[in-house]
Amino acid sequence: MSKCDRYEEMIARFDDLNDEERREFKMHISECKSCRVLLKAMEKFEGVAMSHLINSPKEGFTRRVMTSIYLSEARGVFSFGLSYVLGLALAGVMVLFGIIVLLRPEIFANSLVWLNNLINYTISVNIEKYLSVLVSFT
Repeated sequence: MSKCDRYEEMIARFDDLNDEERREFKMHISECKSCRVLLKAMEKFEGVAMSHLINSPKEGFTRRVMTSIYLSEARGVFSFGLSYVLGLALAGVMVLFGIIVLLRPEIFANSLVWLNNLINYTISVNIEKYLSVLVSFT
């Protein structure tokens, strides 16, 4: 292991060196040209890498984001008010429907019978259609 191997490893963890290691490293760098060149190359590489990782936002980005937030909040107040009114209206209709069912259950029962008959008729018609199609293939 050469003397520079130890310092090359220190270059890789330069930010984590304690004061004594930093002092020793700086002394070695002042004397060793190859380690100095390696350190400069690492610093340049880190600078290029960081410039590609951290991009500043494009012009007008903040304005567009803030405008979007403002508009969504403005719409949110209106849509909340509208949904609140529609929710109350729906609750009122449901209460009215419940009262009608309690006072006149035969209306609801007749509606269910009618709905049941409609469903049964639709199913039987569809079954007949499917059976006729199957028979035509055989």
